[in-house]
Amino acid sequence: MDLHYNNQSLSALKLLNEIEQVYNSPSKTIILNCYIAGGIAVNFYTGQRATADLDLEFDKRIVLPKLSVEFENQKIYLDTNYTSSLGLIYADYKNDAIEITQYQPIDSTLKIKPYLFSPEDLVISKLSRWGENDQKDVQRLIDLKLVDKDLLNEKIEDALIDYIGYDKFLKCNIKEMNEMFTNGKILRASPSYKNGC
Repeated sequence: MDLHYNNQSLSALKLLNEIEQVYNSPSKTIILNCYIAGGIAVNFYTGQRATADLDLEFDKRIVLPKLSVEFENQKIYLDTNYTSSLGLIYADYKNDAIEITQYQPIDSTLKIKPYLFSPEDLVISKLSRWGENDQKDVQRLIDLKLVDKDLLNEKIEDALIDYIGYDKFLKCNIKEMNEMFTNGKILRASPSYKNGC
């Protein structure tokens, strides 16, 4: 799968270099797997998403520093509050993540290995909130044929097994997401569950 490297995505990678610099220590070398979600992940896939924050998590416990970078007039900051434990998520998303092979770590004892949520797992991560940006992101991924509908729905069913709070709102969001595959854009100004979905 081809990824897009533009000012937005390159800024995110520079921010990962900054984290490596902060945790550079002569004591030992650490490999840290990093999983990128949110608007930046959408940008890597589509080249069409602007965002000011980098949503990510690591496979080890780490205190994230408050960092930001500016690259080619593109400023981005590290979202230190992001967590995948809030909202719907596919349990094995880390195994399905796509490695960013173009990433160049700096000369540091902390080596970050970045991955993107797969397109299907990215869609799932957006269903709980389902704001206008989330809907636009999902529509872009679908329009570019980056999402396998059958695989996505299998993963949603698996994700719902461990989800607490499966309610009418989420059910409506899943229904709307599936409509995007056949009906195109369905952006709603207000939540559709108020109209009975």
